[in-house]
Amino acid sequence: MENFLKVITDNLITLEILNVSVIKNNNSNSKNEEFYTQEEKNTNSTQNEATLNVILRLKENKNDDKDDKEKEIVLEKLKGQEENQGKLIEELTEQKNNLIQELENQKQKLKEQKEQETIIIIDKDEEKEQLIKELENYKKIIDEQKQQINNMNEKLEEEKKQRKEKVIEEREKEKEKENENENEKEVNEKEENEKNENLNKDKMLNDYIIIENEVNRENENISKDEYQLERKYLLNKLEYQKQLIKDLENVRTEQKEIERQEKEKLNDELNELKILLNNLKEDKKQKDKIQKQKEQDFYIKIKKEYENQNRLMEERGKELEKEQKQNDYIFKKYLEEQKLNIMENLYKEQEFKKREQREKRQKRILEQIRKEYKNQKIYMEEREIEQKKLREEEEEELKEYLKQKRKESFESNKEELIVEHLKKDKKNKEEKEQLINELEKQKRLIKDLKHYESLKVKQIKNEYNKKEKDLKEQEFYDNVMLLKELEEQKILIEKLERMREEKK
Repeated sequence: MENFLKVITDNLITLEILNVSVIKNNNSNSKNEEFYTQEEKNTNSTQNEATLNVILRLKENKNDDKDDKEKEIVLEKLKGQEENQGKLIEELTEQKNNLIQELENQKQKLKEQKEQETIIIIDKDEEKEQLIKELENYKKIIDEQKQQINNMNEKLEEEKKQRKEKVIEEREKEKEKENENENEKEVNEKEENEKNENLNKDKMLNDYIIIENEVNRENENISKDEYQLERKYLLNKLEYQKQLIKDLENVRTEQKEIERQEKEKLNDELNELKILLNNLKEDKKQKDKIQKQKEQDFYIKIKKEYENQNRLMEERGKELEKEQKQNDYIFKKYLEEQKLNIMENLYKEQEFKKREQREKRQKRILEQIRKEYKNQKIYMEEREIEQKKLREEEEEELKEYLKQKRKESFESNKEELIVEHLKKDKKNKEEKEQLINELEKQKRLIKDLKHYESLKVKQIKNEYNKKEKDLKEQEFYDNVMLLKELEEQKILIEKLERMREEKK
């Protein structure tokens, strides 16, 4: 702002010098007064139009925001900027009024001097030729600077596009790898399940055959009633084992369904992210088109104003045109810097909100996984308790049965009872071993689930860290480019000031 005020004061001083030279060249006082009034109107109109365009662009950007809090923050910023601009305009108008009064006083003094002293007449043609040459040189310099700025902007846009395309390609490759790994895991799990089922069936058949053989051997020494009781007992055991196998199969199917649902959720989230990226790209393209159209209209208006001023300023000299163009160029740069700062702040706020939303989604997924793990744990514990109860009931029934048998045939068949008791003990041991094996299998399944969940959590964390790194790199790159542009603008301003000093 201080540099902007210095430039304006320098321009006003040059206006005073030009007015004095015009008076020495015997131009009429009435024409001078008309020129200054028109000049003030034109400068005020350009400043007002520039401020209105800035306010309209900021209001258009506001309409895109949905949250009330963001709107309040942006409105406060706009109010502060409008107040600062109003103060600057008031200060500039006061300075102009003071300078106009000083110019009028100088005019009166010069009129008195005309009556007493002779006026030195300077050839107007030579001055005009010099002014035309200087204007042409300045125009060439300004055109070269504009071309350099446009080339820099084009390079920046190309680099940004290339980076975005690289990031999208890397993400797609990672997703393809994950899908391949998941498919391989599913195939391996299916093969293992089929093998386990076949093994269980073979075991059941072997057990059944062994039991039948033993029963046939014992039939010779056992009565028909006892044979029927034992047969029922064995059939009940077989049914119980079949139920256990069915329960295991149901548990496996439930686990498969849960895994499938989780995969579907992850795929849905990935599709949503792709849709959001495409929408953001389309919104940026539309905004860029609208901004370009507005800038073109703005430049057209400025060109028309400059053409009208040039027609009026041909007789008075062309140095005023140079200084006005320089002031307009500096004012445009100032407005562009303000626009860039506001857009950067809005872009950072949007990125911060997106990060918060992603973190919330990841937390929800982790909580769901933990809840499912707890439910599975509780289910396995309840099942173990039920199995213990069933074992105890079976043991009690066996004890009661043995007591009755002993009472009935203790004296007659001691040896046979001992043999039967030993056989039943063997069977009970075998059943216990089978149950222990099943429990170990269930524990292994639980461990595999835990390992799978830990891998998922690691994958999610790695993706989140990669995204954060990419965002930080983009922010750092954008900041570096902005600093370079600011340094180039400072260098241009210093060159312009040196040119002015050399003229003076």
